[in-house]
Amino acid sequence: MEKVRFEVTLNGEHLCTAGVDGYGVLNATFTMAKLAMADEPVADCTENSLRYELNLDVGGLECNDSQENKYLVWAYRTLNTGDEVVVRLLPDGEHDPPISSYLDHASSCVMEEDRASEAESHGRPPAASPEGEFEAGNVRLEFLHNGRRLCIAGLEDKGVIGAHISVVTRHPNHARDYHADGMNAEDERYMAVQGLDSSQPDAHARLIWIREKTLCPGDEICVLVLPPGEYDPPRRLPTAKK
Repeated sequence: MEKVRFEVTLNGEHLCTAGVDGYGVLNATFTMAKLAMADEPVADCTENSLRYELNLDVGGLECNDSQENKYLVWAYRTLNTGDEVVVRLLPDGEHDPPISSYLDHASSCVMEEDRASEAESHGRPPAASPEGEFEAGNVRLEFLHNGRRLCIAGLEDKGVIGAHISVVTRHPNHARDYHADGMNAEDERYMAVQGLDSSQPDAHARLIWIREKTLCPGDEICVLVLPPGEYDPPRRLPTAKK
């Protein structure tokens, strides 16, 4: 399978071009969360005691060595209502160096570089979203594939939405599946939009808008952060005890 890169823009401005040398994984991940504070019982939560997050993370994993992985980070951004993120799948070629990377050994992690704090860097370290800065609990995420609307995902109550645009290129001698516990040894390019409903104190439900959509080089995924409103009902898997 042909290798690809991610070209990522935020509100029309270039954020990064990410790529993995050799075998590994590329991820552009959107996370929207409306959760109870760590010291707040879920059942006692009010709108003022919730923690909001809405983030974009562009990262990857190099798997050229059977004994260790190299984790890569190109960008981490807090998003707000009105933001537009575009991820384009480009053919193999030159890409930006990551803003940080580290090796994962069996017993230690060695930080190789960290340029996230440099003024000219296209990424930045994670930043907490001040409460009330935006309506993160009820904003919606709209997903378009090559200009065609796929879905609008949203949360009515407490929970998490995770959207993943992923490319997996496996080493033939020690194929590792980053997402499916080694059950699938094929290379793949896909996106998924799923979530978790945490509104019930003793149970949770898995939410699925897009289970797995295959992508190709040249595809463009646009993600829009919309204000509160109607969204597509997800498929809800049977609830499970926490």
